[in-house]
Amino acid sequence: MTDADTDPVDRARREIDASAQAKRTSGEIPADLEARLDSEFRDIAGHELPPMDEVTRRIQQLREFSFELPETPNTSSVPGGQLVHRVVSSSMRRHTQLRAEQLQQLRDAVADILDALERHVTVGLDELEQRRRRAVSDLRAELAEAWRESGRRGGAT
Repeated sequence: MTDADTDPVDRARREIDASAQAKRTSGEIPADLEARLDSEFRDIAGHELPPMDEVTRRIQQLREFSFELPETPNTSSVPGGQLVHRVVSSSMRRHTQLRAEQLQQLRDAVADILDALERHVTVGLDELEQRRRRAVSDLRAELAEAWRESGRRGGAT
């Protein structure tokens, strides 16, 4: 006698398999029931709900990002160069400041869009979880009914 012969779990599994095969052969169990159950299980269990924490953290990082303008040195060893540097620096700073403000506005708009998408996805995931739970409940009820029907036909083991 092997361990598989004496193991109660293996013995029970073999009995269940033999009983199911007999019921399948006699027509008590619909021929496609196992395939349907496997398919429904894959549909139900196959949806991993991704964590939204990472998305939320990255949106926050985007909101905190700031476009800083570095100071431009105004020193020069050329006579009058310092004045030229100040004029050019002032002109460039105004131009760059406007672009930085536009980028800040773009950053805020993108973060708002991502916030809205995050809320939308979260609601969708909640709905998916509710559908999954309903599907599991429906499947349990269907299995219980199939088991009761099997017992009524005298095939319960």
